[in-house]
Amino acid sequence: MMLEKEIEAVVRELPDQLKVLVLKYVKQLSKDKDTSPFKFSWKGGLSDLSEHYTSIELQHKVLEWR
Repeated sequence: MMLEKEIEAVVRELPDQLKVLVLKYVKQLSKDKDTSPFKFSWKGGLSDLSEHYTSIELQHKVLEWR
């Protein structure tokens, strides 16, 4: 398959330490292929702050909290 060959060519050029990360990521994707790998368990986590801040103000707060 053409896409697989393209992926292989890109991976071949990576340093070994990045190849390890790619392998871990691909294995994780393979495990999660029937479910979304993205979890949104944080959704609504800041809803109690909506009474005090606008979404823009929260974005600025996040930058301060980093």
